[in-house]
Amino acid sequence: MKVYIKALSYYLPERIVTNAELLKDFPEWSVDKVTAKVGVTSRHLAADNETAGDLAEKAARRLFEEYGISPSEIDYFIFHQANKFMLNTIRKVCVLPKEKFYVSLENTGNTVSSTVLIGLKACLLNGTIKAGMQVVVAGFGVGLSWGGTILKFSNQN
Repeated sequence: MKVYIKALSYYLPERIVTNAELLKDFPEWSVDKVTAKVGVTSRHLAADNETAGDLAEKAARRLFEEYGISPSEIDYFIFHQANKFMLNTIRKVCVLPKEKFYVSLENTGNTVSSTVLIGLKACLLNGTIKAGMQVVVAGFGVGLSWGGTILKFSNQN
C-alpha cells in the first residue's frame, strides 16, 4: 500500500516573544547572546486564555480550509498520544467521532514525537487503515505548537 500527502498545515499561536522581551527576565544577557546561545530570535507562545484544545481546533480548521476538505471526508484521526484526558478533550473540542479517533497509551505511554508514527504503524498492522482511506496525523508539543497532515492511502504501486 502506498501513501500520499494530500494536505499539510500547521498553526502557531499569535503571540510572539522576541529575545529583547526575554531580557526582562535575564537582564545580564544581551539580545545577541540569547540569539547565539539558542539560535532563535523569536518564538510563538499561547495566550493566557488559549488551551491545547483551542490550538488543536485552530490547526484543524486551517488544514481543512486551506485545502477545501470537510472533516467528514476523513476516515481516521491519529494525534500525538499525550495523555487520555487531553486526547478526549481535543476530540470533543474538534467534534471528532470517537470511533474514528486513535487512543492507545496503555502499553507505550507518551513517547513524545514518536507517538504519531507508533500509532500510524499500529493502525496499519491491525488493519484499521485500509487502501482508499484519508487519515489525519497531527503532532503538538512544547509551546503548544501544532502541525497536521492528511495522508491518502492507495493500492497503486
